Amino acid sequence: MSIKGRVACSFSRAASTYDAYAGVQADVADELAGRIRGILPERILEIGCGTGSFTRKLAGMFADAEIMAIDISSEMVAEARKKISGREGIRFEQVDGESLDCRFSGPYDLIVSSGALHWFEDLGNALVRYGDLLAPGGVVAAAVFGSGSLIELQKTLERMLGPGAGLPVGSFPGRDMLEGYLARAFSRWAIVERKYTRRYPDLLTLLKNLKNTGVAPVPGNGPVVRSWGRIKELEDQYTRRFGQIKATYQVFFFQGRR
Repeated sequence: MSIKGRVACSFSRAASTYDAYAGVQADVADELAGRIRGILPERILEIGCGTGSFTRKLAGMFADAEIMAIDISSEMVAEARKKISGREGIRFEQVDGESLDCRFSGPYDLIVSSGALHWFEDLGNALVRYGDLLAPGGVVAAAVFGSGSLIELQKTLERMLGPGAGLPVGSFPGRDMLEGYLARAFSRWAIVERKYTRRYPDLLTLLKNLKNTGVAPVPGNGPVVRSWGRIKELEDQYTRRFGQIKATYQVFFFQGRR
């Protein structure tokens, strides 16, 4: 199965549990909402709407705006439709945000994404495409998790299982890479980095959180840990190195204009 296919399947499996475990994602969405509050869009395209939590924020902030919200997972879209009903001007569609078809010709006053673009296989080209879809004065605004996310778990997995045994976040963009993409796609852009730290009572709680939000340490050859003994061994190495089970999430907030 392709990387994109695994991502879609992972989030589809997590659709029913996502909201209960997405604490960091909710905090990131709150900060992104604050950063776009001064924009007055008439047409909005949301990329990677997930269960619709951020879509609901957009609807509350921009009551008169027309919102098209898309996600690669049909199960996520189904959850979003259940969450937001009776509000005119909002449409949900199952669409890969990296492969927009002729239905998405724009122009959009705001193209926005909270916690989705880092999964793209070619984020640079996607941002160029989004820039082309903007109306005059339009903005692309997003929160993107960076390659420094879950660094504690990444390092522990690599030490225990060897190179290549890490998490999918290892393919997320770093700051230099993201700045290069923005410079190519936009004439004006700005980026801010934030770090969020969460602490967990044990490793199993952290792994459960990742699984239930679609970010599970499952490489192509199967599960990383297959037994309680393996989990305990991993937890012991984790706590010896970092003193506790904590996880750092690196997030980049950016805005771009044509």
